[in-house]
Amino acid sequence: MTITGESFDYGPWRFVPAFDASFVAAYFDSSGLYAYGRQPAAVEWNLSQLANALRLIAPTAPLGSVLVGFEERYDRALANATVRRLGLSPGGDDIDAALAVATWSFLESSRMSFEGFFFDLFGGSSRIPRALAGPRGAGYSGARWETLRALVEAHEPRPVAAVFDREGVCSMLIDEVETIWEAIARHDDWSLLERKIVDIRDVGASFALTA
Repeated sequence: MTITGESFDYGPWRFVPAFDASFVAAYFDSSGLYAYGRQPAAVEWNLSQLANALRLIAPTAPLGSVLVGFEERYDRALANATVRRLGLSPGGDDIDAALAVATWSFLESSRMSFEGFFFDLFGGSSRIPRALAGPRGAGYSGARWETLRALVEAHEPRPVAAVFDREGVCSMLIDEVETIWEAIARHDDWSLLERKIVDIRDVGASFALTA
C-alpha cells in the first residue's frame, strides 16, 4: 500500500484462477502472510499502524476512531463491487449484501473459474441460460447455486455490452502471460500481446458504458 493511494507492481503478481482465500501470488510467501483472503485484514492493520505513526505529530487527533467500523464499511463496499461486477443494478443494502455472500460462497465451494463466472453471469437473469449451456454449465448446480440464482434474478440488470456476447472470456492468468512473453522472447512476435491489450481495453470500455 502507498500513502498516496496509488497502485504499483512489486513483481510476483498473479490473478486467481478460481476463488481461493488461501491463494498466494508471491513465490517467497511460504506462510501465507499475503494470501488473498488475508488482504482486507492486512489493509486494516496497515491503516492502524499509519494512525499510530501520525500520533507523533497529531496526538489529539481522533485517528483511531476513523477505523471504527472498518469491517462493516468493507463488507458494504464489497457488496457494491460484487453487484457491479455482475452487471446488476443495486437492489438495496440487505439484498446486495445477501448477493455478495451467496456469490463468494458459491465461488469458494464450486471452484468455478473466477473470470469465467463473472463473464457468464454479467447482466443477470437473462444470461443464466447461456451460462448453463456454456463450457462451465455443469458447475452451476447445487443448493448454493440455487440461492445465488434467486438473488441474481431479484436484481435488475444493467445493459450488456457486446464484449460479453463473444465466446471466450478475457483473463490474465500467469500461463497466458508466460505464453505471450515466450512469443516475444523467442520470436520477437508481439501479436499476442497486442491482441490481449485490445481485449482488455474492450472489456474496460464495456464496464465504463455499463457503470
